[in-house]
Amino acid sequence: MGGKLLLTIALVVALLGCTLAQEAEAVPAVETHEFEAQTERLLEIIVHSLYSNKDIFVRELVSNAVDALEKARFFALTASDAVESSDFGVRVYADAEASTLTIEDNGIGMSKQELLTNLGTIAESGTLKFKEAMEGNEVSDQLIGQFGVGFFSGYLVADTVTVETRPMTETGLGEAWRWSSDAKGQYSMEPCPEVTRQGTRVILSLNDEKYLEEATLRDLLTHYCEFLQFPVYLQTLTETEVEVQTETEEGEDEVEPVYETEVVAEWDHINEGTALWLRDPTEVTDEEYIEFYRQNFARSGEPDPLSWVHFKANGDVDYTALLYIPAEAESDYYTEMNRAAGHITLYVRRVFVSDDVTELVPDYLSFLPGVVDSDSLPINLSREMLQESRAMGTIRRRLVKKVLAKLADMADDAVETEWDEAWGERDEEEEERDLSFFTFYAAFAKALKLGAITDERNRSKILPLLRFHTSETESHLTKGPKAAEAMRSLADLVAARDTEWQEAVYFATGASVAEIRGSPVVEAALSRGIEVAYLDDPLDDFLFQHVEDYEDVPVLSLMKQDTTLPMPPGYEDGNGQEAESSLVEQYMAQVLGSKVVRVETSSRLSGSPSMLVSSSHSPTATQERLLAAQAMQDPRMEYFYKSQRVLEVNMSHPILHGLAAALHSVNMDTEAEEDEPAVVMGTPGTERAVHVLYEMAALQSGYVLDEYGAMATRVYGLLEETLAEETKGLEVPVPVAEEEWPEMDSEEEEEYYPEAEAEAEAEADEYDAIPDMDLEIVDVIPEAEEEEEEDMVFVADL
Repeated sequence: MGGKLLLTIALVVALLGCTLAQEAEAVPAVETHEFEAQTERLLEIIVHSLYSNKDIFVRELVSNAVDALEKARFFALTASDAVESSDFGVRVYADAEASTLTIEDNGIGMSKQELLTNLGTIAESGTLKFKEAMEGNEVSDQLIGQFGVGFFSGYLVADTVTVETRPMTETGLGEAWRWSSDAKGQYSMEPCPEVTRQGTRVILSLNDEKYLEEATLRDLLTHYCEFLQFPVYLQTLTETEVEVQTETEEGEDEVEPVYETEVVAEWDHINEGTALWLRDPTEVTDEEYIEFYRQNFARSGEPDPLSWVHFKANGDVDYTALLYIPAEAESDYYTEMNRAAGHITLYVRRVFVSDDVTELVPDYLSFLPGVVDSDSLPINLSREMLQESRAMGTIRRRLVKKVLAKLADMADDAVETEWDEAWGERDEEEEERDLSFFTFYAAFAKALKLGAITDERNRSKILPLLRFHTSETESHLTKGPKAAEAMRSLADLVAARDTEWQEAVYFATGASVAEIRGSPVVEAALSRGIEVAYLDDPLDDFLFQHVEDYEDVPVLSLMKQDTTLPMPPGYEDGNGQEAESSLVEQYMAQVLGSKVVRVETSSRLSGSPSMLVSSSHSPTATQERLLAAQAMQDPRMEYFYKSQRVLEVNMSHPILHGLAAALHSVNMDTEAEEDEPAVVMGTPGTERAVHVLYEMAALQSGYVLDEYGAMATRVYGLLEETLAEETKGLEVPVPVAEEEWPEMDSEEEEEYYPEAEAEAEAEADEYDAIPDMDLEIVDVIPEAEEEEEEDMVFVADL
C-alpha cells in the first residue's frame, strides 16, 4: 500500500514538472536590451535641455501618430487586405487611477526590428527612411517627423514609457510587441498578444498629474493639433444616474426606484478646424477669409481685416502663407514692437510649431497676423527653435515682398482715377475707390516709416506708400483716415513742382504742423510758391537722413544751413544791406560765443529778422530733442547729439537796420589794432537785442534753450522799457490799498463807530427830501390764483 502511494506521488510530480516546463516554454521571456553608446547621455539632454516647454510632448507624440496614419493610408492603396479599418485617427485618453496617459493610433505600427531600430537608438527616424524610400510619391510630402528624438519627449512628463504596437504588412498583420523603458540605460521588449489590431499605443506613466485633467489635455490638443489632416479624439468621462432594475414578488408593494452612478466614456473630435491656407486662393470666398480671421486672430471688438495675402511658393523651400492686413493696431503695439514676437503662426504640414516666431517678418511688419505652413522648412531637433538657415531668409524675403506689393495695390486703388475734364463727369461704370489704404496708413504709418529707415533692401518699395502734411493741404486739421486721404506722397510733391525753375522738393520738420508753419525757414519757400512738406512725426527726421532723392529729384531739408532756394521768374529778393552785414555778423557771433558756430546773412528770410538752422551734417532741432530725452544717455555723447547751430539774419528787417545803425555809431571812431582780431564794440542795449534775436529764432525753429530764466529777464526788461515809454508824460494813479476793518459784533460796532447812527439818520433825511413822483399805470398783469398781491408795471412820469 505504501509503495503504491509513493509511486502515485512520483507520477503526479513528474506530470506537474512536465506541465510547468511546457508552460515555461509557452510564455516567452522578456528581452532586456541596452541603449546604444551615448544614448543615456542623449536622453538626459533631451529631458533636461532640448525642450524648454514640457507641453511639447503632446505635439511630438501626436505628430508621430499622424506619420503612422499617413504610412497606413499609403499602404492601403497597394495592400488593402492589410488594413483592418479605414477609419484612421488618433485617440487620447487618461487613466486617473493608474496615473497614465495613452496616445493611440491605428496606423502602420512597428515590427520588432523597427522597435529596436527606431526606439533603441536616439535620432533614428523611421519616417525619414520611409520618405527616402518613397521619394517621388505624393505621400512623401505629407510626413511630419524627420528626427527620431520626438518620441523621447514623453520622458518630460513620464517616469516610464510603454509602447504596444502591431505592424501592417503586405500579407496581413504582424506580431504585436511591447517596448518599455524608464530611460535609465535599458529597455525591455516582449510579445504582446492582447493587441489585436494594427497601430501603436504609447502609454505614459505620468509624474505630473496636471496632464490627467481633461481641460488641460483639451487645450493642448487644440493648440497643437487643430488643423491636422486626421481626426484627433479625446476621451471624456461623464457621470450619469442610471436606474437599477429591481424585481418585486407578486403581492408586494412597489418600491422606490434605485439609481446608481455610472461613468460614460465619449470621444470628442478636437481638430475640427479647417486649414484654409491649404486651399486654392481662387476657391476661397471673402466671407471665408474673414470668418477664419475672426476665429483665429481677431481681438474682442476688432474690425474685420482690410485685406489679405494668400499664396503658395515652390522652389528651394516649399510653403504656403496666409497673412492678414488689420484695420487697427493693438494698444501697445508701438511700445512693444521692438520685442514683439509677432502674430504669425508657424506650422509644418499642419502641425503647430510656434506662434513665437520673430524670424518670419521684420519688426516693422510684426503687426501682421497669419499662418505660414512649410513642407520643407528645416527645424531643429525639438521642432520649437528655428535654425538659422537660408530657408528662413528665403521665406522672410518673399513674405515682405508680397505684403509690400499688396499695400502698393491698395494705395493705387485708393487714388482717385482721373477722367476726361472735357466731359466733366465720371464713367458710370467706373468702380468706386477702395479707401482701405488710408485706414491702414492712419494705424500703421509709423511702422512703415520704421521700415523705410531700417530695411534698406525694400526702402524703394516703402517710400511710395508714405504720406505727409504739406503747405498745400489741410490734412493736419483732421485725424485718422480722413487726414491720410488729404496727405500728399513724395510722388505728388515731385509732380507738383514747376520743373522750369524748381529742381528739388523741400521739407521742414518740427513738433507740430503749427510749429512748422510758423517757422522762419518756411516763409521764404512759401513766398516763392514752393510747396513744403511738413514733417511732424519724430521718425521723419531720421527717415530723410536716408532719402537724398526720389525719382531722381533731390529731397532737401529747409532746416539745414546749406539749403538754397530757387528764384521763380519775376521774384525779387528784398534782402540786402551787404555793406552793413559784416559788422552785424561779427558782433552777433562775438556776443553769442559758443552758442552758434557762425552768423551769416540769409537769402531765404523775408518777413522774420532771424532764424536758427543746423549745419550740414549736424542733428536738427527735432533730432536733438529726441536724443537728449533718452533716459540712459551717456553724458560723453552730448557732443554728438548737440546740433551745430547757424544763425541766419535778415538785413532787410527793421530790427537789423536798427542794430546795424547802433553798432556803426559806436564803432565809427574805433580802429582795430594790427596783428589782433578786430573787436566790435556795442552797448548793453545792442547786446540784449542780439540775445533776444537768437532766443526767439531758437524757439521758432524748435530748439531747446539752456537759459530760459535769462531769456525771461530780458523779455521782462523790454516790456518794462516799452511800457515806460508808452506812459511817459502821463499821470499814472498809484493804487492805494484799502484799510481792513476788524470783525466785531453789533454792540462793539456801536461803541467803535459812535457816529454811525448819526450818519444813518442823515441819509434818511436826504431820502425824504426827494420829490414825489406821479405814476401812470400802463399795464396790469392778471391776478394769479396763488398770489396775494397784484403785479403791476409802472412808468414813472416825473
